[in-house]
Amino acid sequence: MSSTAHATLRPRLVLALILVAAACLAYANTLANGFVYDDEFQVLKNPWIRDFRNLPAIFSSEVWGFKGSSISNYYRPLLHVAYLVGYHLFGLAAWGYHAINLLLHAVATLLVYLLAETVLSRETAGAPSGAYSFPALAAALIFAVHPIHTEVVAPVMSVTDLLLTVSYVSALYLHLRFAERPWYFNLVPAGLFGLALLSKEIGITLPLVLIAGDFLLAQRRAPLARLAARHAPYLVVALAYLAVRGSVLGAFAPINRHPDLSGFQLILNIFPLAVQYGFKLLLPVDLNAMYEFHPVKSLAEPRAYLSVGAVAAAAWLCPAGARRSKTVAFGVVLTVVPLLPAFYIRAIPYPFAERYLYLPSVGAVLVLAGLLARYARQPKLLRTLQVALAVVACCYLAGTVRRNAVWKDNYTLWSDTVLKSPGNAVVHNNLGEALRVMGRLPEAIAQLRQAAELDPHTEYFRHLGNAYYEAGDKTEAARQYEKAVTLEPANPMAHNDLGSLYAELGNFGQSIVHLEAAVRLDPAQADSHFNLGLVYRDTGRIDPALAQFEAALRLNPNEPAYRAALAEAYAVKQRSR
Repeated sequence: MSSTAHATLRPRLVLALILVAAACLAYANTLANGFVYDDEFQVLKNPWIRDFRNLPAIFSSEVWGFKGSSISNYYRPLLHVAYLVGYHLFGLAAWGYHAINLLLHAVATLLVYLLAETVLSRETAGAPSGAYSFPALAAALIFAVHPIHTEVVAPVMSVTDLLLTVSYVSALYLHLRFAERPWYFNLVPAGLFGLALLSKEIGITLPLVLIAGDFLLAQRRAPLARLAARHAPYLVVALAYLAVRGSVLGAFAPINRHPDLSGFQLILNIFPLAVQYGFKLLLPVDLNAMYEFHPVKSLAEPRAYLSVGAVAAAAWLCPAGARRSKTVAFGVVLTVVPLLPAFYIRAIPYPFAERYLYLPSVGAVLVLAGLLARYARQPKLLRTLQVALAVVACCYLAGTVRRNAVWKDNYTLWSDTVLKSPGNAVVHNNLGEALRVMGRLPEAIAQLRQAAELDPHTEYFRHLGNAYYEAGDKTEAARQYEKAVTLEPANPMAHNDLGSLYAELGNFGQSIVHLEAAVRLDPAQADSHFNLGLVYRDTGRIDPALAQFEAALRLNPNEPAYRAALAEAYAVKQRSR
C-alpha cells in the first residue's frame, strides 16, 4: 500500500471507529433489556427459528405462517432467517438478539457515512476523496444517536427495518459508486435490492430512488440506453419478487382501516401526519410506542389548514434548496419516497409510527449534510457548526439512552405508553397482560376491563378471563371466556380457554365440544391438542388421548409435559391389556 493510500485510509478508519462507538454507546443499554411487545410472539413462540430445516417453509409461507395464519399481506422471510441465526447463536437469551440489532444499526450508520460522502462528492466534479468528511460524519453521527430510532433498534421485533435499511442503503451506495462501470456491475446492488424486498415491502421503492439519483447526481448526462441497461437488473429482481410473493400469498388480505373516513378525508389527513413526521425528526421528544390517531374531518379544523400550509411552505422551499445543492435534492427524495406507503391510511391501524422513519431518516440526514457542506466551507462558521453538532449529538444520545430504558420490559413499555395514549384499548390490554404476568392481578383486571370497554375484542375478554382465573375466580373467568367465544366463534384459542376451564369445573361434555372446536379451527396449535388429550384421558378414552398427545408432540417436540403425558397414557394402555 502506498503512503498516500495509507494516509487516506487512516482518517477514514478513525471516522468509522467514532461512528461505530457512537452507535454502540447509544444502544449499549438495550443489551440488558428483555423481550417486549411482539418479541414473545415472533421469537419465543416461533417454531420456525429452531431448525434450519424450516428454511423451505420460511421462504414458501407468509410471515405469520408458523401460527397457521390464512391470508396476510406480508412476505418477509429474512425476518425468520435473522431469528434463526440468533437462536442458533444465542438460544433464547434476549441480549443476543439485541446484539444483532445493535450490530445492524452500526452497519447502517457506516453505510450512511459512505452514502453521504459519495453523494456529496457529486457536488463538485472531481472532488477529492474525503473532501466532505465533516458533513458526512455529521449525517452519520446524527443517524447513529437519533432517538427516533429507538423503536427500531431497542425491540427485537423491528429487525426487519434494520435488514431493510442495510440492504437498501448498500444497494443505493453501490449503484452510485458503479455509475461509470459496465451494467453488469449493477448485479450486486440488484441482489441487495432483492434482500431488501425479502426484508420488508418498502424495499420496492428503491428503483424510484435510484432513478432520481441517476438524474439528480449525474455529473454528465448518460445515454438513455445505458440508463436502461443499468436499471434492467432491478426490474428483473422486482418482477421475480412479485411473482414469488404472489405465488406464496395467493391473495391479498382485504384492508379497510378507518372506514369512517371519506376519500377526501384520507387525503386531508396526510398533511398533519407529514407535519408530525417532520416534527419528530427535528425534535424527537414525547416518544410513544403506540400513538393514538385523531383524524381531521374538515379543512376548517386548525390542525388541517395549518398542516396544509406547513407542507405547502416546505414544498415551496424545497426546490430552492435543491437547486443550490444536489445532496439536499437527493436527500429530500430519499426522505419522502420510502415514507409514502405510510400515508396509505386505509392499510394502517395506527398511521403514525416512529419505526416508519428509520429508513427515511437516511434521506433527512443527507439534507443536513448538504446544508453543512454549503456553509462549512466558511472557516469562521465551521467551528460553530462543529460545536452545534456536538451539542445536538449529545442531546440526542442522552434522549436515546433514556428512551431505551422504556423498552426494558413489557411493564416499563406499556406503563409509559398508557400515559400518552390513554384512549387506546391495545395499550391497556398490553399493560394488563404485563401486570398479570407480574402477579399484580387487581391492577391487571382493571386495565383489561378498560381495554374491553374501549373495544370489545375477543382477545381482551380472553386475557380478562385469564386474569380472573389466576385470581381464583373461575366463575367470572368462564363468563369472560364465554363472551370471547360468543364474540368470535371461529377463534380457536377462545374455545381452548373455555374448554380447558370447563374440564376443571367438571363439565367434560362441554369441555370436549370446545376443545374439539379449537383443534378443528387450528390444527397447528399444540396446546389445544394437549388439553383435548387430557380430557380424553380423564374420561377414559385412552386411544383418542394418545392421538392428541402425539399431535401435540409433533408440533412442539421440546415440551416435556407433552412427552410425559404421552408416556403416561401409553403406560395406562399397557396396564389395561
